[in-house]
Amino acid sequence: MTAAEIAEVEEDIAVLTSVEEARRDELEEEITGAFADVAASFVRAGAALTEIRDSKLYKATHRDFGAYIEDRWNISRPRGYQLIEGARIAGVLSTAGIQTASERQIRPLSGLNDPAILDAWETASVDTMGRPSAAALADARSRQTPAWGASAPEAGRTDRSGADAPDLPKARRRAPLGDSFKHALGEATRKATTLANLVRDDRWQANVDSLRGGARSDLGRLIESLQQVYDALSVVEGQTLPGLVTGANLAPVSSKSTRKPITVTRGSKGTSYVGYDYAVGQAIERLQIRAMPDTNRKNKRRAIPTSRLDDLCAALEADGHLVEVVVE
Repeated sequence: MTAAEIAEVEEDIAVLTSVEEARRDELEEEITGAFADVAASFVRAGAALTEIRDSKLYKATHRDFGAYIEDRWNISRPRGYQLIEGARIAGVLSTAGIQTASERQIRPLSGLNDPAILDAWETASVDTMGRPSAAALADARSRQTPAWGASAPEAGRTDRSGADAPDLPKARRRAPLGDSFKHALGEATRKATTLANLVRDDRWQANVDSLRGGARSDLGRLIESLQQVYDALSVVEGQTLPGLVTGANLAPVSSKSTRKPITVTRGSKGTSYVGYDYAVGQAIERLQIRAMPDTNRKNKRRAIPTSRLDDLCAALEADGHLVEVVVE
């Protein structure tokens, strides 16, 4: 090595402060202990390596982080970055209460942004009954919209010359709406199938009482949301639906709309009945009408006080809907 090359290397070696040296030593002890504990090694080691890289605590002994990984820990640069990425992914999953078994299990999620990581894990969990493998995660990722979950290059990665690459901002890209809609619809369909299978499970009767209260309320909201989507798909060109917001207030549907009228049933004993139409749900919430599922009709309609039926009909007609009243 020439004198000029030696001088260049010496210029790249930085002097750490006593605080930085102390922190580096703590992190290296953490890495050493993590490697001894195989079960938790990738999370602990990856987190510590991330801080050493981001804070450039390797500069006292090495020109770049990649060389530090190889010399200090006797592992390859790609393996070091696998540990760092694995710790990041495990951290994202831990915010949702998810514990991972190994870095290899979650490696297929490398490079995804936080929402895409959680989405892929949820998809794989549904497919594997809650035990996603690396293969299931890879399959779930392959079904995601291209570029939707892609994250920008990591800040602090070394380029081919071994020098630290400049920090790059994370790109935020929106997937095509059609692809996102089809993906979400596929997920909803799979989850609905899972729910239907659970109802047919031989343990259902033993657990139904504990599930009934909150589940019926959640299912009611789910049905209203699905009705909103169904209604939105039924809109004729040039017409819009009340209650749907796309960044501005939308005009109500014309009274001349060719859409099917909303049918309500006027009861004779103080109780009337309405369906789960999205527009009906919006009006009920706006008017603060007390509504309960009609258990005699398998929750296909809701019961409301007859004294409020006229108010509900008036609100629906004001929104531009045709209302058909049937007397029971």
